Amino acid sequence: MSEPIVRIIQTPTHGRFLIERPSTSPPHPLLVGFHGYGENAERHLDQLRRIPGADRWTRVSVQGLHRFYGTKMEEVVASWMTRQDREQAIADALDVERTG
Repeated sequence: MSEPIVRIIQTPTHGRFLIERPSTSPPHPLLVGFHGYGENAERHLDQLRRIPGADRWTRVSVQGLHRFYGTKMEEVVASWMTRQDREQAIADALDVERTG
């Protein structure tokens, strides 16, 4: 049996991030965080809040584009990128940045 033919199709994807602004008067420095594998923006925002003095910063928690259900199927978590079709995933992310 011959190997299957692999084709790539470009599709748009939407990213997700959370922003939390301080209640103090500006100026507000910006603190941006990116979660680890199998986490999500909500969980990472909790971690950003624990940084001493973070309550005076605008906090942004960015979620990975590749969502899946966590081990208990109760929570949606994400990852950033795999080795498979990595160059296309990078190109997609750059296209989203230019048009978003």
